[in-house]
Amino acid sequence: MIAVVAILVFVAAFLLVLGFVYVRTPSQVQQRAVTLSGAAAAGLVMGKMSYYQRRLRPYAQRIGRATRSSKRFVQPGEWDRRLAWAGYPAGIVNSEELLGLQWLISLAALFVLLPAVFNTGPLLILVGLALGLGLPMIWVDARATERQRKVNQAVPDALDILTICVQAGLGFDAALAQIVERSQGPLSEELGRFLHELKIGVPRAECFNRLLQRTNSNELRILVGALVQAQQLGVPIARTLEEQAGDMRIRRIQRAREEGAKASPKIALITTILIAPAVMCMFLAVMIYSMVGQFSGLFGR
Repeated sequence: MIAVVAILVFVAAFLLVLGFVYVRTPSQVQQRAVTLSGAAAAGLVMGKMSYYQRRLRPYAQRIGRATRSSKRFVQPGEWDRRLAWAGYPAGIVNSEELLGLQWLISLAALFVLLPAVFNTGPLLILVGLALGLGLPMIWVDARATERQRKVNQAVPDALDILTICVQAGLGFDAALAQIVERSQGPLSEELGRFLHELKIGVPRAECFNRLLQRTNSNELRILVGALVQAQQLGVPIARTLEEQAGDMRIRRIQRAREEGAKASPKIALITTILIAPAVMCMFLAVMIYSMVGQFSGLFGR
């Protein structure tokens, strides 16, 4: 019972901090600033930052710097990559700040549970620390997985638009700018950052490499590899894009068929667990009703 109460309280504390993080919804101009200059620039450009960025981030950064030796909880390189895959959620820009947020949630929840700690002993403290350190990691992983899924889903449609624009006479960068301007989502944001890095003088190969590191998308990795190879061999980009669009449509159909094949056993399992017992209960109810009627007639005589 104590463990259940501790879990519920720490989940509530985590959601409370998360609510402070998202207390302000970014406007379209802020989202554009994120696209062009990175996650941390939006609040500076607009002068409107979330409660977390204005109030809690300094404490998270200080705690993260003070506890940076706790690498058993957060591996810096690994979690920096995962934060990039998640799109730097809530403006958390590095693993050090994430570690500070973990300890901040743990301390906040411990303060809430302080009266109960004296009655239950150290068990509640251990459970609280485990949840406080684990919940932000689970949250970042979930955001990264969801963002990667959205990127993979958006790549085929973006590739079709890119192919049409290039075949119509636009340059590759101008076609990417059309995608950024006319679409929304993680892929559009990452392509906007790609174009921004090109404008400030970053080599194209390095821009492609950073794009792949930020997205961790297999679909995008295949496309970028084909474009780099075509550029090295002198193959026309329009032809390469057309071939890649056809291959990606085929992979999309195959993936849909695989998802459908995976759904069949799940449907059969649901049918077996839910529908079959319901049908049996219905037949059993009819049998009981019939037997009750027969016994009532027998005793009535």
